[in-house]
Amino acid sequence: MKSDDIGVVVIFIFVIISYSIGIFMVFGLANDLSDKVTKLEKTNMELKQQITDLKWQLEQVDKMICNNDMLDRVE
Repeated sequence: MKSDDIGVVVIFIFVIISYSIGIFMVFGLANDLSDKVTKLEKTNMELKQQITDLKWQLEQVDKMICNNDMLDRVE
């Protein structure tokens, strides 16, 4: 082989390896992003449940206040 041919083959192999590494990095980043999105979705669901629970507790407190006000008026 001529030295020019060897240079072209080396450059071609280098480009293939570089692209392969780049593709694996992109897939790794996509996997990390997917994991983070899953964690955020889980946290979001937990926060929505907490909001629902807090709303229920607030309603109970409101009912207690209203009942207390009604009792105060009767006396």
